[in-house]
Amino acid sequence: LDARNASRYILAFDNTNGLSTGLAIANLVAQAVAVQVIIRDDAGAAVGTPLIQLPALGHASFMLYEQYPITAARRGTIEFQTPSDGRISVLGLRANGPALTTLPVLADVGTGGGSITHVLFNGGFTQGTTLVNTGSASASATLSFFAENGAPLMTPLFLPQTGQALNVTSLTRTLAPGASLLIETVGQESRPVMVGSAQLTTTGHVSGFGIFRWIQHGQEASVPMEAQNAGSYVLAFDNTAGLTTGIALANMAGQPANVSAQIRDDRGMLLQTAAINLPANGHISFMLPDSFPVAAGRRGTIEFVTPAAGWISALGLRATPAGNLTTIPVLVK
Repeated sequence: LDARNASRYILAFDNTNGLSTGLAIANLVAQAVAVQVIIRDDAGAAVGTPLIQLPALGHASFMLYEQYPITAARRGTIEFQTPSDGRISVLGLRANGPALTTLPVLADVGTGGGSITHVLFNGGFTQGTTLVNTGSASASATLSFFAENGAPLMTPLFLPQTGQALNVTSLTRTLAPGASLLIETVGQESRPVMVGSAQLTTTGHVSGFGIFRWIQHGQEASVPMEAQNAGSYVLAFDNTAGLTTGIALANMAGQPANVSAQIRDDRGMLLQTAAINLPANGHISFMLPDSFPVAAGRRGTIEFVTPAAGWISALGLRATPAGNLTTIPVLVK
């Protein structure tokens, strides 16, 4: 549910190696609009500037390479500029074989960086991170990886755009205006799953998202870059009819955090209050019914309250018995 009314929306796309990017765009005003589009390659160069005509309260959806053949077999970004006195919303979609996931759309990107709440590799999982410089000047971006205990996490990486392989706890690159950078973890099936989080710091308007892949079931799920520092985060859960809700929490602060968790049923009745302790830069992930049995067989919400002078990020996960996997947007208050 997009409540933003931004002047422009930017979607990173990847139509290489069997991937396909789709999108939907909606006109939220009761008058027809013409939406200016700017298509850029992953170096930031504009390669197309089409218009999208939308009727009053209208909608369009399409696979990007079909609508704009210039994007076939390419990575890059597509920017949608909100018309004067208009209001639009945009959604991205990624198809990878049987895997289907939505893609976060960037808007109103600041200079404060953010957190990718859940990072994992090895043991049947891999993860990619896409960074985009949405600003008009070159910017340095540093992605730092942290283990569950908050220590720097040595992470094997591959950069598809350059073919470079690295084994680092942090990666720094300079992105040209409009450029995008893809960073992939290199997972090894035989090794235990490594889990943690990542933090982005930048000198400009850089943001992005992650996508992790569960190889066994051919499933993917996107992880947005959390740039807000909200007073609390609310996740709606559903543990009925074979569904299971998972949760990841990351501490972005350099001191330990005592996070209050408040579980309510779908009528709003408080069921349980608990404390979750996170080390400095630490991380935790769990399936909700395992850690809080009161949530088993129920629908409801769980609220995570940010400690005073702290900074946390949260992510929801929904799993079905068949192995389908998707992330769940977390609400802020």
